[in-house]
Amino acid sequence: ILKYFYSRNSYKLTFDRGEFAGESDENAELTLKYGESIFVPILAMAGYTFLGYDREVPDTMPGHDLKFNARWQANPNTPYRVESYIQNITDDEYSLGNIETLSGTTGSLLEISDLSKVNGNGLKFTKATVNGTEVTSVAISGDGKLVIKLYYNRNSFNAVYHVENGTTKTDL
Repeated sequence: ILKYFYSRNSYKLTFDRGEFAGESDENAELTLKYGESIFVPILAMAGYTFLGYDREVPDTMPGHDLKFNARWQANPNTPYRVESYIQNITDDEYSLGNIETLSGTTGSLLEISDLSKVNGNGLKFTKATVNGTEVTSVAISGDGKLVIKLYYNRNSFNAVYHVENGTTKTDL
């Protein structure tokens, strides 16, 4: 009986998270021996649906390096919140006036001008902020934690009083 022992060659197997991966998301890189079983990782990412990989993954490692790219679809119903702050009557500070929970497609751009409606209640839109930074547009974050703060100033009017023959007349 002749017994022959040899080392099987090893090859690199990479599962790339793809275009939507964040900086902290690492690709899965493995070194497998020829013929070794491949266990396919199932990925998850907030705001996206994992569709699989760009091609079929074999059951065992072939005699060459392999790389598979994840395919993702942005979720169309990712929540975000819009808070409206109204200027106080007695000072220039703001108080929360309204909270609206909306949804949209992860990664899509929201134009603040579409959100900031000037209403007829003597209020005028002044600015929008996200995390304390003034913005004119913002992308919907996949984690569902986006909060857009809209600020409205009160319109002010000057009143002029005229006194004529002992009668007070007001012009606005």
